[in-house]
Amino acid sequence: MLLIFGEVTLSILFPVTGETQQIVEDFKKSICLLGLSNAINNSDKIAKEILAMCPFIDNSMIHNLVEVVEELKLREYDQNGMVVKKETASDGSYLPRFPEIFDSLDDENVLDESSNDEEPDFGKLDHYVDLLYEDIPHKIEGLNCLAKLSKCNSYLKEISRHDSAINAVFQTLREDSKKSSTLTKHILTICLNFARIRDFHELLINQKIPMLILEIVDFELERCEKWKSQLLEIEAHDSVFSARSLNEHQKKLVRLEKLTSVQNVSLKISFQILHCLSEDKGVRETLHENKVIASLGDTLERRDNELLEVVTSFLQNLSSFRQCINEMIRVDLVGQLAALLKEGTPISKKVVNNALHLLYNLSFSCDLREKICDYELISIIVNCFEKSMFREITARILYVLSMDSLIRIKLAKPALLDSLMRCLTTNSDTDTRSFITVVASLVLNLSRTRRGAKMIWETNKLGLLIKSAINQDFFAMKIVRCLAEHDVAFVLYDYAGDIASALINSSDQEFVMECIGILGCIDLQKVSIQSIVQNGKIFPWLKQTLGYYLDKTEIDVSFDLTTASIDVILLLRNLSQVEEGARLVVAEGFVDVLLKISHLGSKTEESVIDHILLFFETCVKHESISVYLATKSCLPNGLLEFAKRTTEKHRGKAISILEQIGKFDETWKENVQELNFLAWNKDWTDAVTASSRSEYDAVSVNGQKFRFQDDSCITSRDAITSLRNYNRTFLL
Repeated sequence: MLLIFGEVTLSILFPVTGETQQIVEDFKKSICLLGLSNAINNSDKIAKEILAMCPFIDNSMIHNLVEVVEELKLREYDQNGMVVKKETASDGSYLPRFPEIFDSLDDENVLDESSNDEEPDFGKLDHYVDLLYEDIPHKIEGLNCLAKLSKCNSYLKEISRHDSAINAVFQTLREDSKKSSTLTKHILTICLNFARIRDFHELLINQKIPMLILEIVDFELERCEKWKSQLLEIEAHDSVFSARSLNEHQKKLVRLEKLTSVQNVSLKISFQILHCLSEDKGVRETLHENKVIASLGDTLERRDNELLEVVTSFLQNLSSFRQCINEMIRVDLVGQLAALLKEGTPISKKVVNNALHLLYNLSFSCDLREKICDYELISIIVNCFEKSMFREITARILYVLSMDSLIRIKLAKPALLDSLMRCLTTNSDTDTRSFITVVASLVLNLSRTRRGAKMIWETNKLGLLIKSAINQDFFAMKIVRCLAEHDVAFVLYDYAGDIASALINSSDQEFVMECIGILGCIDLQKVSIQSIVQNGKIFPWLKQTLGYYLDKTEIDVSFDLTTASIDVILLLRNLSQVEEGARLVVAEGFVDVLLKISHLGSKTEESVIDHILLFFETCVKHESISVYLATKSCLPNGLLEFAKRTTEKHRGKAISILEQIGKFDETWKENVQELNFLAWNKDWTDAVTASSRSEYDAVSVNGQKFRFQDDSCITSRDAITSLRNYNRTFLL
């Protein structure tokens, strides 16, 4: 394409006066060279055809035309017809060509909009409506006045009753929204004033305003992407700029920035309207189907704080619904939030607060928790915890993350744990009870890992936490119990007596069980037993819990009876590690109680049986205790009966305990050998018994058929002797 610029001088003669007036006008003529001649390679012929089409050009210019045609032929062009070859300026530097990428916008003073400060008059409402049927400038004037009037609720109600006004506004939105950004902004402002009042939601929904606004949002986002891509193409073609070309390029960037700021206003109002209308389930489903979350995610790239406040608040609301969560996973919303929250990004505190609340909702999804870790958002969240404005919401996010055992390890950071322990051990008037509860729960989860327990100890605040726990602080005591299960349990040796005293003085069942769990974990060989048993005052609490389990009565307890019983048995076993403690436990009758629990049959869980047998095994390791149990308790007889009824796994454990008793008592040593014989030859004796049952059915011992009592243990050695004689008679 060849453009010819020039000047035309027009001479006008006035017959009456005889005067002549000359007018000079600029002109521009475009000529498509490909349409002139098939012989495009013949530059001379093309130049002559140009002269024939433009007789106002002097024939002496033909040589200049030939040079221009040759230059055009030698240039390189891209698929859009843009020149690829760089031109040079007079100083020899490159002079890039910039396309007019904003020509699609109407020249309606988008960037230099002259605002009308005149206050509108509601009495001229019909006049403003009539302006909406005029050209674009008049429509903008009318809509500007209507937007100002709609800010008043009483005027807004009257406008909603004015059918002509409603129809004209919404018709203009449908037909002219893409023609003028200013016009669109005024209409959206009117719609927003309607959307803020729930009574007008039905009006907007019936007019299909949500879909129209979605179209506007998509149009604005696509147009902005087109502008950016075109500028990037220019930069790719022209990597080196002269001073002149660089100045032109900067002007384009400034123009793009201004246009983007105008777009941000329209997008902010649009999302505010959609946020208000999303209270309706049908509208929310429509927005979800039309990928509104993807549009919101794309908007997070813009650094307009007012727009970001609206977008993050809208996303926070949508994140309460499962179907929206799935869409947020698909569009990788966590990655977009990570880019928004990264250090150095100039955003307001309100935006950060909204983004953190959004992350809190997203953290309940397993997939999104993993993404939060992948994008290294944990360090950003931890940094926000140091700021008072974000402490509560960040604590909640970290607590939810700590529920995941895989993420829990990543949260155990010295700086975070130091801050958390400071919150727990210092009384601050600004910290609410709910905040302290969340912090305590977070520390509790982190203390479940060995690394977390070690770091809590390294904060040098563990002593203060233990003292707080002793003062009837339930959450602190739970944390101390978790710590007692790790390598830092040695810290609790000096506080074992105080914990036992707190157990006795508490009426809170859950608090008592935590104290019992702690005493069951620490090494009591390094602690005074008397400080633990508190002159026997601790034993009634333990018997009460075992009594609840033994009776299986429906009682109002806030803890699981099975777990509580195991904790009590663990404490009894821990006490029995020391001979003094074992003597006290046996003297209090716990052996009989646990023996009764083991004889409940199917009513007793296997885990409870396992711990009971471990307790018995610990007790009989002491010679004096073993002799006492063999001669003055029903433990051997009870275990013998238990071994005949229980499973193979528990039978072996019971026999092992009886063998330990037999080391100190010859009588029970022979009985255990008899039991082992019957156990190992059970299949053979059962087969012989089945084949000869009728012949030996009448065989009796001491005049009666031999049988075991189902509801009592074997209590006499004569019974064992009778059993042996019966077996010998049967085998003969």
